[in-house]
Amino acid sequence: MKGYKLTQPLLWAKPIAESKEYRILKEQISGLVKEEQKSKQIASASVYLMSLADGSWASVNSVDSFFPGTLEKLPLLITYLRESETNPRLMTKKMVYDGQLAHTGNNGSKIMEPGHSYTIEELLHFMIASSDKVAFEMLEKNLDINSLKKTYLDLKIPRADPNNPSYQINAKRYSRFFMVLYNASYLSVKSSEYALELLAGQNNKVELEHELSGSVKMANETGEWYDDQAKIYELHESGIVYCNSKPYLLTIMTRGANNNDLGGLINKISRLVYDNITTEGNAQLTASK
Repeated sequence: MKGYKLTQPLLWAKPIAESKEYRILKEQISGLVKEEQKSKQIASASVYLMSLADGSWASVNSVDSFFPGTLEKLPLLITYLRESETNPRLMTKKMVYDGQLAHTGNNGSKIMEPGHSYTIEELLHFMIASSDKVAFEMLEKNLDINSLKKTYLDLKIPRADPNNPSYQINAKRYSRFFMVLYNASYLSVKSSEYALELLAGQNNKVELEHELSGSVKMANETGEWYDDQAKIYELHESGIVYCNSKPYLLTIMTRGANNNDLGGLINKISRLVYDNITTEGNAQLTASK
């Protein structure tokens, strides 16, 4: 099905085994992770890469799980959009921001004003496009917990209790949220396109596109989690990179003692993957000529 900007409605079966074409790239990513671990820059990292053109994939430390933190904004968005497909009035429902939760938007700019009411659709925009944590908390409290459970259950992602603070997820499973949006296999094409447009338009992109060409379009989400007492930090990023004719999905989850080190590793892996895929694409184009 053509004519869509960010989705590609289709059905395909993902290969069971990892792709041989990513063997060298996987070794390079593993080497980067081990090097940073050896120098004590990070404690652990997990990576999942999948070509959205043909379903080929590869992963590094796939069994390692992490606290999703603010990555949970994405399943919340998907749940609201699914609910709105059977209840269109849901998006116009209003909630009042009482000002009890102090917050600011990106770069210190204020997002919502105390005492003002906002529609669900406006709050979803604040939550994703502006990475507003208060909008996230308001939307989370307003939603029937069983609706969120259903999203995880439908996508076969283990999630006993959405309110369980000890819940962890691995990179491969989290990537499923982006897969179903790209293929429009869970929500309608309209809802999937809307979600990816929000994710592509957000102004809080971090590492995945830090050094990539400004012409590369992305739809991604960033997640942070930390334990100040134990001095443990986690930084994650997952998203779709619309790279020429070979769009790909990349999820990187990291844990360590310093957010800057974690961000640096995400940056290096992102650049390595991008260079590998664009170089490979150029090589194939040259060969075909």
